Amino acid sequence: MRLLFIQLLMLSLIAVTSAQPVVTLNYHTNPSQPSPGYFVISIDITNSGDVAKGLELSVYEEEDGFYLIDPRYGKSSSVHLRLGDLATGSTSAQLKAFAEKSGVYSLQVSLSYANETGKSFGISSVFTFLVHESPFLFTGEKITLTPGETLEKTIEIRNMGGKIETAAITLDSSIFDCTTYLVESWENGETKTVKLQISVDENAVRGTYTADLVVSYKTEFGDQGEARVPVMVEIVAEPQLDLEVKTLPDKIYANSDFTLNVAVTAKNSDLKNAVVQLQLPDGFEGENREILGDLEAGETASINFSLKSPKESGSYELVLTFSGGGFSHEYSIPVYVSDYGTISIDLAGVYTSPQRIVDGNAFKLSLQIENSGEQDVKGVAVKLHLPEGLEGRDSYFIGSLKSGDTATATFELKARKAGNHEIMAEISYLDMGFEKHTIEKKFTIYVFSGEFGGVVFAVTVLIILGVIIWLYRRSKR
Repeated sequence: MRLLFIQLLMLSLIAVTSAQPVVTLNYHTNPSQPSPGYFVISIDITNSGDVAKGLELSVYEEEDGFYLIDPRYGKSSSVHLRLGDLATGSTSAQLKAFAEKSGVYSLQVSLSYANETGKSFGISSVFTFLVHESPFLFTGEKITLTPGETLEKTIEIRNMGGKIETAAITLDSSIFDCTTYLVESWENGETKTVKLQISVDENAVRGTYTADLVVSYKTEFGDQGEARVPVMVEIVAEPQLDLEVKTLPDKIYANSDFTLNVAVTAKNSDLKNAVVQLQLPDGFEGENREILGDLEAGETASINFSLKSPKESGSYELVLTFSGGGFSHEYSIPVYVSDYGTISIDLAGVYTSPQRIVDGNAFKLSLQIENSGEQDVKGVAVKLHLPEGLEGRDSYFIGSLKSGDTATATFELKARKAGNHEIMAEISYLDMGFEKHTIEKKFTIYVFSGEFGGVVFAVTVLIILGVIIWLYRRSKR
């Protein structure tokens, strides 16, 4: 029995804590189609939940030529009312208003209240209504359109004036084009159904606008006139974005750093709290999320992603996702990753100065290094492994060597020993991915003996002297 009592007590506590007021706001005007001057706005409050306690209603306006009438202070821009408690059901607050002229006016309405436990709640809404003075009355609902569409809209207009013999009816707005509809024999109080073909500008920005329903008419007495009736038009559209995507540098190479730059323009509506997500294929690395924030219609923002390409060249697809404010859209970005091309570093020539090298003498060794590959290289350096009998400078730094270019590495050496000398040249360089490579090239130079050269010289001198003596003796005969 005690256990049952505890369970019932817990259920009652849960019921108390879970019961909440469910309050909604609506409105209507009296008359339903107000004209300039005084009229009544009724704020309708409905509660379909638990008791709402301490209802307080605040109504604000910021319109030119429109006022709320405060019972104590007269014309005012705001009215605050305490309405007490509201059980399940409805109530309304009557506000007197004054409009100086025809137009579309808005009210900001806020309602605060509490539940039985004292927890506070609040709801807000914006109410928009038309005030106009015209012999014609637009009796339809708000016209809803989509950018870029062409469609036929059916609207209803009531003649509140005298008998009309003929009338031409169209909608005048900067965001769409509209055909003209002809009416004949229009009696007082009669409602006509008008069909208009509307073509909406594809760049029309989402929002609520005022268009003029233009009625050019001729009365039964031959008098001509024109009346303009304000009509609310709503442009509804999923946000459209223009993207301009580029990479820095323009050409992406395998296993290299690059920047993806995205310039985004909001075409037809504002973006709120937008986030950009970048889906990277396998092998790519780097940033994949940027907060764009708020972007107004027509505004352009630029975002950058710092990335690194994969090691393999080829075609890839990156996916950009824009989301925020209930909007989400994906855009595919094709990217091609290029190979740097082949590398071919060759020893194109070996030269000495003088050409005849004699032991004991200094000479200059020049090596011609050629890049016959497709890829530029950097940090080119030559290291000589000198055999015994040769000495001197054994290293030379060239630096960058573009594809198709040649460079000369020069070494000041001295020959200490005659004979054939095999030299190995170790050529190192960095590819475009800054990876180091080394190749080895061997060549041979010959060093002549200094003693043999002296004998040859002496023999040559003796031969020359002998020829001179022979010629002299012959001339004496």
